Amino acid sequence: MVDDLRDESDHENPTRLVIVPRSNRVDMDQVMNHLFATTDLEKSYRINLNMIGLDGRPAVKNLLEILSEWLVFRRDTVRRRLNYRLEKVLKRLHILEGLLVAFLNIDEVIEIIRNEDEPKPALMSRFGLTETQAEAILELKLRHLAKLEEMKIRGEQSELEKRARPVAGHFGFRA
Repeated sequence: MVDDLRDESDHENPTRLVIVPRSNRVDMDQVMNHLFATTDLEKSYRINLNMIGLDGRPAVKNLLEILSEWLVFRRDTVRRRLNYRLEKVLKRLHILEGLLVAFLNIDEVIEIIRNEDEPKPALMSRFGLTETQAEAILELKLRHLAKLEEMKIRGEQSELEKRARPVAGHFGFRA
């Protein structure tokens, strides 16, 4: 049936086998069926694809269902990871807004911290800060509060906004 077999594999064609039949009258389908049956040119394995799906129930799935569920799982995982990072950046931006207010009113902030028994509500009412922002200002030591620089704060804000913009655009809201 087969007269010659050549391996013409190279870097452009990693797997190239040339099969030359003994005569032109040989049916190519018969040759291929014979090769599949008698060689390792084609291998088949029996597998049982029992798995737990996204719904949490075990089931026998085909390859298409497995790949589809895996893609859904990966998309959800990437979305959750990006959402977590975006929330982290937005929280930091929120705190930086409060620090900028504190820097622009540094003398009054220091006076409130020194003179008030409960400085957090006083800061919140006087400057319209949120509880998180007031807490961040109070956690700073006075020497760090005095060393705050407007350009540093604005630089970090713009850097965080640049990082948040593509992710926020993906989720459909403005950072």
